[in-house]
Amino acid sequence: EYLRRPWVSTGLGHGSRAHAPNEYASIDGMKRFMLGEASLLYAAAQAHGRDSIDAPRRRPRELYEKARSTT
Repeated sequence: EYLRRPWVSTGLGHGSRAHAPNEYASIDGMKRFMLGEASLLYAAAQAHGRDSIDAPRRRPRELYEKARSTT
């Protein structure tokens, strides 16, 4: 509505199936979810002629690898 652009929303889930109140989430799954969301933001920025977004300055894969190495 504010950006006047189409957008896709994603969510946490096991096997991309329906979500339930008792559904579990793993730490690795949450990291992969965040990587996916960051990738969407970078793709949207690049589609609109921007090389990057303001923050974070590193690419999603770098952030994901850093998060993996700290656990």
